[in-house]
Amino acid sequence: MNQAQPALSRHEPLRIADDTWVIQATLGEGKAPLVVHLNSMVITGAEPIVVDT
Repeated sequence: MNQAQPALSRHEPLRIADDTWVIQATLGEGKAPLVVHLNSMVITGAEPIVVDT
């Protein structure tokens, strides 16, 4: 059985504050029954950090 893989859509990084960005992706066809939103936050600075949600 060959199942099609859901489409992955990436979005432009969104600046939410100085030195803070949200990186977004959407997995699925954009309608029910399958849509998964993936988000990570990148905080730059002297000690950069990635917050995976």
